[in-house]
Formats: sequence, C-alpha cells, structure tokens
Amino acid sequence: MMEKIIVRTIFIVLFFISIFANITLGFNLSDQKKANEQAETKTKELDTELDKVKKQLADSQDSIKESKTAYDTEKKQLVKDFFKAQYEYTTKSYKARYDKIKQYVSDGVYGQLTAAGIPDTPKVSFKNKITDLQIFLTPSSNGEVSGLVLLETEYEVEGLKNPKVTQLFKVKVNKNNTIDQLETLGTFAEPIKES
Repeated sequence: MMEKIIVRTIFIVLFFISIFANITLGFNLSDQKKANEQAETKTKELDTELDKVKKQLADSQDSIKESKTAYDTEKKQLVKDFFKAQYEYTTKSYKARYDKIKQYVSDGVYGQLTAAGIPDTPKVSFKNKITDLQIFLTPSSNGEVSGLVLLETEYEVEGLKNPKVTQLFKVKVNKNNTIDQLETLGTFAEPIKES
C-alpha cells in the first residue's frame, strides 16, 4: 500500500510539474509572440523610413543632374588652373604665363589681359604666390557656368614680402570650357604694419 501512495504522490508531483511547465511555456510563447509583433512593427517603420530616404536620394540626384554644371569639376578645375597660371609666377615664369593662359580664355578675355601688351620681365627677383583661392560657381540653363572667385596672393620682391592682396573676380565659363568673361570686382590689401 505504501508503494501505491508513493507512486500516486510521484504522479501528482509530476502532474503539477507538467502543469507548471506548460504554464511557463505558454507565458514564454506569449512573450515571444509580443516580441515578434514588435519586431514586425519596427521593421515596417524602418521600411517606411528607408523609402523616404530613397525618395530624398532620388530627388537629390535629380537635382544634381539638373544643375550638373554647378558640380562640374571640369569647369571648376579650368577656372582654378587659369588663376594659378595667371597669378602664381616667378621671375622666370612671368612672361611665359601669357602663353599658358591662352588655353583657358576666349580671345576677348586674352585681349583684355594683354591690352597694354605683354610686359618685359623686370630685372629684379620677384614672385607672386596664391595663398587662398575660393571658387563659387552656379549653372545657367545653356550649359554655361558663372560665379565669383576670391583670390588671395602674396607678392615678394627681392625677398621682401608685401602685404597680402585679396581680389574678387566675376567669371563666366561657356559651354566650350573657355572663360569668356573676367571682371575684377574689387581689390583689398592688408594694411602695412609698422615695426
């Protein structure tokens, strides 16, 4: 009889353990279902956000295509190369720069730059160095680019440095990649400091 009581007790204990395990598994499944639902909701939110980002990217790319010349590195490089050829020189390269700039400018601009003739090289040692060059270009509807160039140079004669000079230019590059307008809008020099 004692054996029957022990067997019944074991079955009752196993029965309660089984019920407890089933309840625990039920709660775990419920929690897992909630976690899956939250993950699905988050995935849908992220997909929506991704779609918005893709649309913004597509809009930005369309905008870039429409204003390609604003980001046209070839035209910007042309302007940069011209200013370096024209405003960065030494005693040796002073006169030769006029031949270099021909490839960057139209005949009209070249005539404007050489209207007083090509000067002879002075007999002193000198150099002009660009210390800052900033180029701001915007496109037009016909493939041309126009904008402003901020140029800072430092001129040195016989080893003596002059104050830095800042010049502001208006430029226009035509669709044939030639500068066909060059206008000086202003020149500003640093004040001379007494020592």
